[in-house]
Amino acid sequence: MPLNAWWKAEELEFGLNDSGAKVLIADARRLESLRSRLVEMRELTHHFEIGTPEFAALLEGDDPRMPTTPIDEDDVLAILYTSGTTVSPRARP
Repeated sequence: MPLNAWWKAEELEFGLNDSGAKVLIADARRLESLRSRLVEMRELTHHFEIGTPEFAALLEGDDPRMPTTPIDEDDVLAILYTSGTTVSPRARP
């Protein structure tokens, strides 16, 4: 699910942890801002930097780790993560 690329590292970390994300695909800037926090993000098992050979390998060929589920034009493309825009979700009662 997409996260807001304008978020600071703390906000990205919260969104990833709160959503239970297992994989992070990010550009160099976002990944660098999170690098020191990745080890503590226990649920996040993989991270890939866009533009690297490792990321390119995900997009090539018949990788057995990639799903082969058929996609229909009416299938959901994305579920956006949002915790509100006016207050941190931690501030909610």
